[in-house]
Amino acid sequence: MERAPELRLGGQNIDIEGPAQEAADLMGIGDGIREHRTAEEGLEFIGPDGSVSASFPMNSTGSMTKELEILRGDLSKILYDKTTSTAESECECECEYIFGDYVVALEEKEEQVAVTFESGKKRNFDLIVAADGSRSKTRELLFGGEDLDEAVLKPLGLYIGFFTIPKCNKTDNNMARWYNSTGSRVMVLRPDRLGTTIRAFVAFMSPPKSYERLPPNELKKVLTEIYKDAGWETDRVMKEMREADVYCDYVCQVKSARWSIGRGVFLGDAAWSPTPLTGQGSSLAVVGAYVLAGELCKHPHSHRDAFESYEAILREHVETSQWIPPGLPGIMFPSTSMGCGS
Repeated sequence: MERAPELRLGGQNIDIEGPAQEAADLMGIGDGIREHRTAEEGLEFIGPDGSVSASFPMNSTGSMTKELEILRGDLSKILYDKTTSTAESECECECEYIFGDYVVALEEKEEQVAVTFESGKKRNFDLIVAADGSRSKTRELLFGGEDLDEAVLKPLGLYIGFFTIPKCNKTDNNMARWYNSTGSRVMVLRPDRLGTTIRAFVAFMSPPKSYERLPPNELKKVLTEIYKDAGWETDRVMKEMREADVYCDYVCQVKSARWSIGRGVFLGDAAWSPTPLTGQGSSLAVVGAYVLAGELCKHPHSHRDAFESYEAILREHVETSQWIPPGLPGIMFPSTSMGCGS
């Protein structure tokens, strides 16, 4: 089920590392991920004048660049092709995909879950897997409308905005470039494999101000004002951002005491969002999907046993991966010129 009208092929660089690489190979998507690696070679920290103050190659301590970097949209396409009949591939297990609709009501019955869609359609399903992000609406429906914000979402005092802009051959290279500005503002530019665009994100410390709920044009005005006089290439990036699709969110970890209820189960960020600060979100989602599918196969007659086993296997690994070192995100987002190294 995808709320967008078609497969979403945009998105930022994500990495598949550790156990997720093994899971990807077992799922038959490892080679596809390797073929679609981005061109990113490492991480550079940039000063206001564009000079490089520090450089970290791929897989080194201090680098955000891992061996298997791939665009989120490319990974979505690989998974989609693997599970549908397309001109490009022969699927091994054909799935039904529903685009342009979303769930508005759930009613659990003895043997199935009755689902009502925004379009007005109604259908019954054996199980519901909520994999719709840290602010999962499906999770809320499964819990019966309980107020979960305080119990599940742990805010980190940080906003992040993501978008794609044209590549400028004069300055853009194959390194991720990280720039700190005063006022706890960060801008990062990352190469992709397309050659004509780069992936940008802006992040800044702030109390919650509901920026994520603003209409696109209003959000862009707010971000432009926040990054006014920030230095380096921020003027260029803000100008290009006006023509881009921007996704912005207030960063929260998901700390859920349980990952399932009745015939519903949570997966990925909806269950355990570690936040972009850990760099583990995509890897945990791949591992989680593999384990959940495996446990459902092992327990074909008891979804409750499958869900319990899924959580027992992953809980410790997830909580370890969610760990954020003391002082973060503040250390990464210094507020003064001295803290920024200028």
